[in-house]
Amino acid sequence: MRILPALLVALLLISGAVSQNVSENVGAENESVSMDRKAQLALILDISAPPEGDGREYVINYTTNILNILDPREINFTVLTTGDIAADNEYTLFITRVGARANHEMAMNGPGGGSLSMGDIRNSKRAVENCYICGTEKKSVMGYRPSEKINESDFVIFESLGIRYLIDDGLFFSANASSPYQLENTTLYVVPVTAVTSNSETVVLSDRNAVRMNMSGDDWYSLLSSGMDDAMSRGEPMVVLITSYISGSGDYLSALERFVDDASERGMSFVKVGDLLRQSKSAPTLMAAALL
Repeated sequence: MRILPALLVALLLISGAVSQNVSENVGAENESVSMDRKAQLALILDISAPPEGDGREYVINYTTNILNILDPREINFTVLTTGDIAADNEYTLFITRVGARANHEMAMNGPGGGSLSMGDIRNSKRAVENCYICGTEKKSVMGYRPSEKINESDFVIFESLGIRYLIDDGLFFSANASSPYQLENTTLYVVPVTAVTSNSETVVLSDRNAVRMNMSGDDWYSLLSSGMDDAMSRGEPMVVLITSYISGSGDYLSALERFVDDASERGMSFVKVGDLLRQSKSAPTLMAAALL
């Protein structure tokens, strides 16, 4: 009869040791993830042209100006484009060259709201993914930035097409979020573009917002610097959305170069959005078990 109590004691001791080891391992993993996250910066480059103007200048020339800053520094970043641009014979070769770089991750812009169609999104995704050099690895489109609000009924479209994340630059979802998070009951993650407070107003770190607020290049640089200070002090990732036709020339291009050099000097790690997702997955959790 004494065997059972002894066995229970042994099991409790073993369980405690295992729990302690697992807790230590989880703690070490969380600490490692935290350390990795302390200085991460995800730049998202939107290759597009304004409704009016010389499309070739904005799509190719202005984008090239930005690439000439980022690529020589071997900076990892995520590229957004549309199926229309990728399928346009004038731009297909250029998008192909952009997609061929190992430090570039491909994502896409597209409609939302009532304009969202699985067929249209599939065709656009295929057009972007078809921009690759024969004999090299074909890149999949991992992310999507809706140009309009979407709702829960649209999530199945993205899931069925293999989209892994949605970029939120202030249109939906993420009023209080500062890191990527998974949408409940889906395989999708939402990646909020970093927001900071400026003159009592919350500003999402997109150069389009900076232009909307009539910011100079120096103002935009100061806003980016403030966002970097906040992110580093909190140990959170920083996500910035820039647009080729805005940040590809003039004072905004100078602001981008200054910001990138500052981030490098301060030890920021430039990552693709997909890298943030991999680190945002929940750490293992312990389930308590009782021996009766």
